[in-house]
Amino acid sequence: MDLLREHPKALLQAAALSAPAVAYYTWATFLPTYAKLTTGRDLASTLTGNVIGLALLVVIVPICGALSDRLGRRKIFPIVGAIGMIVLFYPLLLLLNQPGFGVYVLVSASGWVVLGIWQAVYPTIQAELFPASVRVSGIGFAHQIVIAVFGGTAPLIAAAFVGAGQPMLVAVYMIVVVALCLVVYFTLPETGSRTGRATVALADAEVLEGEHLLVAPSHATDEARRS
Repeated sequence: MDLLREHPKALLQAAALSAPAVAYYTWATFLPTYAKLTTGRDLASTLTGNVIGLALLVVIVPICGALSDRLGRRKIFPIVGAIGMIVLFYPLLLLLNQPGFGVYVLVSASGWVVLGIWQAVYPTIQAELFPASVRVSGIGFAHQIVIAVFGGTAPLIAAAFVGAGQPMLVAVYMIVVVALCLVVYFTLPETGSRTGRATVALADAEVLEGEHLLVAPSHATDEARRS
């Protein structure tokens, strides 16, 4: 209850950072099936295409993480990633109506690029939203509820849309969720730093105490050398 009372904004922001998992799980687990059901593609080829897309994700994530340390987190990640999802998801699913393995790889890889931009730093931002005393409980509470509600149900909801003869509602659903998250992203503090100093709630009593303990011996050593 103290967490909810004292950190409601951080909880909302952390939840919004996790909510694009609806797109992540749809792309990771349902896109091959979606392509098979809506366009008649061979499932083996779509799974292969997904592996290629995931290989690109493995490259994108560390690059974006490194850039966030230099350029800041919020202004590129996750805002650019969310905008990319909103702009691309609908036309990408429409593009699947075109034949060819290369088309599927393009769709899969393009989705993983924008998902990678979001995924690269959102856990770091979440950690930097909470003071050390409630960091694990704050992230765990917000993240796990959102993952269960949006991520866990994403393939089921997508399958229901396809079964109802409205496959493009899969894209609409993802876009609506991500658009709501994007509104919250503009309230995020800039937690990135160009300095070598540790981030995450630098005014925390635990952090200040730890810095004091580290600085005090250093000063004592300097004094000893001067004497």
